[in-house]
Amino acid sequence: MEQGKTHKTELVINSFIYSSSGIFLILSIILILLSMIGNPIAGEAPIGSFAVESLNNDWSIETANGTYVDTLPCEAPAVNGETVIIRNTLPGTIRNGMNLMFHAAMQDVEIYIGGEKRSSYTSDGFLDMGYYLNSGYMVVPLSDEDANREIEISVLVKNKPEISEVTFAYGNNVWFPLIKNNMVLLFSAVFLVILGVSAILGRFMMRRHMIGGKTLNYIGFLMIDIGLWLISESKMRQVFMPSPSFTLCASIWTVDLISVMAALYFDEVQKKRYHKLYFTIEVLMMLNLLVCTVLHFSGIYEYHETIRISHVQMILSLVLVGATVIKDIFQKQIVAYKVTAIGIFAFVLTGGAEFWCYYFLPGYVFGVFIFLGLVAVLLTTVIQTVQDEIDRIHKRERDREETNLKTMETIASSVYAKDEYTGGHSARVANYLTLLAREMQEEYSFSEKDIQRFRYIGLMHDIGKIAVPDVILNKNDKLNDDEFTLMRRHTIVGDQMIGSFKAIGDSRNNFGSLKDGIRHHHERYDGKGYPDGLKGSEISVVSRMLSLADAYDAMTSNRVYRPRISEEEVIADIRRCAGSQFDPDMAEIFATMIEQKKIQPVTKDGLDTNEKGEVRYSSLLEARLRSDSKSVLNPSFIRMVCYLIKISEESGGKVEVFFLSTPGTNVTVKDIDDKKDAVCGTARSKLDGLDICVRYTQESVLLVLFGKDDSEVKELVSEITRDVEKITHETVVSKLARKP
Repeated sequence: MEQGKTHKTELVINSFIYSSSGIFLILSIILILLSMIGNPIAGEAPIGSFAVESLNNDWSIETANGTYVDTLPCEAPAVNGETVIIRNTLPGTIRNGMNLMFHAAMQDVEIYIGGEKRSSYTSDGFLDMGYYLNSGYMVVPLSDEDANREIEISVLVKNKPEISEVTFAYGNNVWFPLIKNNMVLLFSAVFLVILGVSAILGRFMMRRHMIGGKTLNYIGFLMIDIGLWLISESKMRQVFMPSPSFTLCASIWTVDLISVMAALYFDEVQKKRYHKLYFTIEVLMMLNLLVCTVLHFSGIYEYHETIRISHVQMILSLVLVGATVIKDIFQKQIVAYKVTAIGIFAFVLTGGAEFWCYYFLPGYVFGVFIFLGLVAVLLTTVIQTVQDEIDRIHKRERDREETNLKTMETIASSVYAKDEYTGGHSARVANYLTLLAREMQEEYSFSEKDIQRFRYIGLMHDIGKIAVPDVILNKNDKLNDDEFTLMRRHTIVGDQMIGSFKAIGDSRNNFGSLKDGIRHHHERYDGKGYPDGLKGSEISVVSRMLSLADAYDAMTSNRVYRPRISEEEVIADIRRCAGSQFDPDMAEIFATMIEQKKIQPVTKDGLDTNEKGEVRYSSLLEARLRSDSKSVLNPSFIRMVCYLIKISEESGGKVEVFFLSTPGTNVTVKDIDDKKDAVCGTARSKLDGLDICVRYTQESVLLVLFGKDDSEVKELVSEITRDVEKITHETVVSKLARKP
């Protein structure tokens, strides 16, 4: 009891620690976010100035259509191929150490100060990579002498006639607004790459223990690809990737690979049901990438001119993916990946939003939506993978439990092969014990695992009878003292046999273990039972329950020493023995369950039945064996035949049982035996290796046919009868049949 209180206290403390740490972690995240967006409080240390000034007013803009004054940034009235020249005067505040910045939006740009060319950004310096440039930022160092000088910027329009703003500041402060405005997206891109690598490494480390983890591989590669694409397209890429020539190719390749990686991922998530569709997408996108690369480097069409083809294919791919998910919803296939489907929909919607903003929303910072969609995909994939793994573990646990159950049933059924009078007893006891446990579940706080364990105990409780000699186990008369002493030993023998059987999962709890049930199911509440003479609560809960279930089956089944008794007699006996043989509280619960029809015999006329409530052929043969015990030639062999029939019935096999009776003749005993043996031999010659034909009594032969349909049985029995009658001149065929 003290140990239980200590354990409960520890659970309370652990719960407090987990909940408190979670609350403080959430609060910490909130404070960090507030510190990023809030202003410093008075008295806190300042961060200094990152001031950047702009030179955006009063620009003279010269185009082919004339000259006018405007404010930057602006869109000039020019078409592709035309040159726009903008002019202004630098302020008098220009000093040594300052830098001027201008953004070239896929344009050839030259910057002149005081008539001197200070910087140029043209396709001539791009290693012959093509006519169209990646956008880039031009930084021009300034000095005191540049104050009040004229600045002229020549822009060759290639994509859009956008003229960006002009800013200047000390040193690298000129980059600060750009870094500040794009930091979150850049960090997000790097974060995607890290998450992608982590997903792949996680799958690699767990590959031996996890199935279905390919989705983590594919989502990992997809995240790395999109992360690299965002980095290569980021406005900050020049900070750590100074070569626009190479990033041009990287950005195109990574964007085209998005559809390929996504198709691999979706194909795996949807269990290859749409493999042809996704394979087609993968092939088309790879062909598009290869063809566009050849066209680009051959100078026919550049990446910029063919990028829309890739976009169209990607949009179509998103539509097709959404369509497959909708189809799976209607066909109820979504159950297999219902969590991941949420992420897929998020990816499709955010991907569509990304394209819409790219084409129709000027100034949109690309990558925001695709990042959110990808994070949703990753989270749902991880959740789905964990859930699938938990389901797999549970299934493996259920399979193991089922295997254990089948093993126990097989071991328990080996007792049936010896005991002529208790066929199906252990399975019935297990059933009654389970029903009683469910009735008592709330009062005793039994878990489902406890109830399953009780079923095991019911199946195995008589396992020790394997060691009881057949002559004692199947004796028709009352056992003498010596024989009863040996019979009582079956509880101890069973306890010793099961001691090392760890696969059963015999963990002890407050209600008792498998060993308790085997050893103590014949203990009595008044202490007069065996083998240990335990009394009252000294007997485990499951052993007290098992005693009731065991006695109930004995009372409702036919035994050699008496037939089954009526329901009224059963209820009266249980209540009469409450407090002596049985736990009084449990006895009253059990008796009430019988009255309320919550427990009813699974036997029929005292015989074991199948799941349909039909008496088993094995039970019918057992009953006949008991009634014919004095005339049966080989009872032990016939008992084994009963066991074989039972095994076949439990596995769903079809069985038919016949008796061939041959009336005796007025010849010598030896002649009769020879004739009966000839009958057996003739019948046996017509059977296959699975069927059984054996002398049952002096006057009859037992014929058991396995796995044959009705027409085969009818034809075979007719043929056997015809051939046997050539020997006996008269044969009576009777089928072992259930009562209607």
